[in-house]
Amino acid sequence: MASIRCTAIVLSALILSVFLSGADIKPVAWWKFDQAKGSVAVDSVSGKEDSIRGYYEFADGVDGRCLRFDGYTTAVARQADGAPLLESAFTIEAWVAPQTYAWDWAAIVNQEKEHRAGFFFGLDVTGHIGLHLAINGKWVECNSTQSIPLLKWSHVAATFNKNAGVRLYIKAAT
Repeated sequence: MASIRCTAIVLSALILSVFLSGADIKPVAWWKFDQAKGSVAVDSVSGKEDSIRGYYEFADGVDGRCLRFDGYTTAVARQADGAPLLESAFTIEAWVAPQTYAWDWAAIVNQEKEHRAGFFFGLDVTGHIGLHLAINGKWVECNSTQSIPLLKWSHVAATFNKNAGVRLYIKAAT
């Protein structure tokens, strides 16, 4: 089995923006949460309406509206067979502003099955981000050494490339 490199990086907003948008790659899913009410989140790329479950509320975000998750019960859910297929390379990014850290890992995006298939991108009990994924039948975890702050917006991203490994990015809003 090939080893996977795990790198945690903190960059300025300009470099992060160029890195993530520099390639001519289009998103496969994007939830903006701009709707003012309701129990569905519309994927801006596919137009699919995904159910919002658990306790949540809409609030002002970094740009427009956001969905305030409770950190325990809230999820935007889509059936696995309707989810985009992520294979040899992908990037996941999100704006997050935790009110508190969860008791265990809290998902930002989660499409894993029993640590045998798929991936998990989320926050741990002290605010570190991590991308965990199945590679060649083995569950691999890459976690940041830096925590994201409470009560402030942070832009977080995780990339995976089968040739370059995993990279994590954190940029706290100023």
